[in-house]
Amino acid sequence: MSQAFAEFEFSVLQFLTFQPKTLSHVIDNYAPGYRYPPTINMVECGRMAIRWNTQDGDDAAQAELAAQLTLIWKVFRQTTLPANVQATAGYAVSGCRIGKHMLEKVKTESLYLKANGPFCVLSEA
Repeated sequence: MSQAFAEFEFSVLQFLTFQPKTLSHVIDNYAPGYRYPPTINMVECGRMAIRWNTQDGDDAAQAELAAQLTLIWKVFRQTTLPANVQATAGYAVSGCRIGKHMLEKVKTESLYLKANGPFCVLSEA
């Protein structure tokens, strides 16, 4: 039997509960020149990666896994919006998507986004 796994970090599942973190006196080695307010609110974000062993199973099994992957991406694209995200270090972060509800929260509450790396903000562009 062949299987495909969609590895989700806990932070990816944050759409179930919205729990921003409050940080004070941020020291950011990725963007030492960026001036943070004394206190910020941030929400962790994650990434979605799907893979499987292409040598596991026959052509029919591979076709089934590929069809399932197509469906997963279709649902992901239908439930999220493209997001213009910029690292506080000043460079654009490509390929970001965000749910409509979280997008509104990020905008209205001026939330910073934090992944495995730099702090990010929604870009005005």
